[in-house]
Amino acid sequence: MLAGDISTELSFESFDDFLEAVLMGTWTPKAVSAVATISAAASDDSFNDSGNGFVLAGFEEGDVIITSGFSEPANNGNFRITSVDAGKIIVETLAGGIADLVDDAAEAGHTLTTNESILKAGTIRRSFSMLREFTDQDAEPFHLYKGTELNTLALSVDPTSIISAVFGAMGRESMAPSEDAPTGSTFSAATDTAPLDAFTGELKSGVTVVGEVTEFSINLENGLEVRNVVGSKLTIRPSVGRSNLTGSVTVYFEDAEFLKKFTNEEDTSLSIELPDGEGNSYIFEIPRFKFTGGQPDVSGQGSITLTMPFQGMRDPAKNSNIVIHRIPAIA
Repeated sequence: MLAGDISTELSFESFDDFLEAVLMGTWTPKAVSAVATISAAASDDSFNDSGNGFVLAGFEEGDVIITSGFSEPANNGNFRITSVDAGKIIVETLAGGIADLVDDAAEAGHTLTTNESILKAGTIRRSFSMLREFTDQDAEPFHLYKGTELNTLALSVDPTSIISAVFGAMGRESMAPSEDAPTGSTFSAATDTAPLDAFTGELKSGVTVVGEVTEFSINLENGLEVRNVVGSKLTIRPSVGRSNLTGSVTVYFEDAEFLKKFTNEEDTSLSIELPDGEGNSYIFEIPRFKFTGGQPDVSGQGSITLTMPFQGMRDPAKNSNIVIHRIPAIA
């Protein structure tokens, strides 16, 4: 069994397959499509669903929705959600103005969707064949690793730098170096999106923006374990454990709000938006966790910082211990 790390600067859509694999989930768009229960109301600029499916679809305040299929042209277009519950979404224009919806009765074909997709922790295992090419070598530059699964993800956010991610990988076997890429190999063009940064992103505790955070990190582990068998130099498929999410937050100690969450053993949520400067962004959401430590040590006359580790837990409403939101730029 082979093991190693893949270190990278995280950029939009460049590592979506890896994120999907390490979370063992599937990217899913937010959408309520072509159902006969959605109507529009002019009185409060709202879309209404008698089937109460808006929350189940994952719609949230601040989402940009794309509507189509309504008989009234004013109800088709792009709007921003200002309020959402199971049966009602209230919207405004993207510029923050009145949406001016028109009464439109429920009928088949009404569609609400977003340009956003979400990824949650799941149970779908994916493996890869990974090919490395050492372009500065004249002989046998290609190295192929088969049966590679992603076991861990370490994400580090620092407000003075771009976002770094480390994927921990486990592979079944390494093939002999080769002069050529495997027969039938095709290579897509590399993505050219800019690295994500925390200069313009926001960290939120619930819906409140937290401005005094100096560092934020998460570590996700799937508990893959090697299984060796007698009579073979190759291992069989690794066993897998539970998704385990830990992390830490470092804040300037300006008040006792975070410390009280630790001492009172409160459930807490955090989400951090990481944009790329081109309008694309990811939001990494930890919907439920508890702080497992926190001590405001004083070492000098400078600012006092408080580093607080945490343990993520499954959130019943989100059905996951982590949710990643993928939001492309609005066209």
